[in-house]
Amino acid sequence: MSRPSVSTPRDTLSLLDPVETPVSESDLPKGTEPPVPRTLVEPHLPALWAGHNSAASSPQERAFDYAEHEGALILLTGYQTPTVIRRRGQSRLTAWLAGRKVRNPDAVAANALQAAQAQHAELPGQDIAVGIVADTATQILALDQQIWHTFRAHPQAHIIESLPGMGPILGAEFIVSAGDLAAYPDSGHLASAAGFVPVPRDSGRRTGNLHRPKRYSRRLRRVSYLSAQTSIVRDGPNRDYYLKKRRDGCKHIQAVIALARRRVNVLWALLRDGGLFTLPPPTAHAA
Repeated sequence: MSRPSVSTPRDTLSLLDPVETPVSESDLPKGTEPPVPRTLVEPHLPALWAGHNSAASSPQERAFDYAEHEGALILLTGYQTPTVIRRRGQSRLTAWLAGRKVRNPDAVAANALQAAQAQHAELPGQDIAVGIVADTATQILALDQQIWHTFRAHPQAHIIESLPGMGPILGAEFIVSAGDLAAYPDSGHLASAAGFVPVPRDSGRRTGNLHRPKRYSRRLRRVSYLSAQTSIVRDGPNRDYYLKKRRDGCKHIQAVIALARRRVNVLWALLRDGGLFTLPPPTAHAA
């Protein structure tokens, strides 16, 4: 039986569902066991993606997105309060960050110092909180590294990570949520498991009555959606397809869902053939 694809704004509307929907039991093929240990990945992924703002003081929360900025977490392992950051100064703070291989240490130090200048109040129990913040930031960084090494040990990790928008964290969550990829006969079944295939509810002569499915893996859908949304930041085929859907009349969420559905086809084909995703070489335009 052929599976409908997402091709029009109407089709996409039938799939709209908040990505933050709580994870429930999925409708995955039975007997699948994820190659990445669930006990390692599952308890920690929600905290990683929800953000690490609980490990930050007020000015730094406004200056950094701790869910996306590893340099900010590294900063918290050594400097947790505005007073200490101001006392350290930008030049020494930059050197300290550079010694720990933080990307763009100048910008991180400047943002931290600017945020520290905005707060001079000291709160009761701050000295105790400093140690908790430092320990939490250290544990998060160690957990990131543990997930990274576990994911990289998977034989298909390099294939998954070659797809734009797929990093070690999302890649590990994809392996856990999808299970044994050999259990999916084609890309349509994988897309159906992620909730990207509208369910027809035809009756008699009424056809084309598509609805959002009720049984699917919320976690697999979330991974596909987030990776697709990340991939449109940079120029390339993902962004081109997203902009095409926007020109066709799709809203942002509809266009991202349509892109996520298309990327499922691409990723499944890459995993089947054992190939890497490569961008086509730029074509020379005649003058």
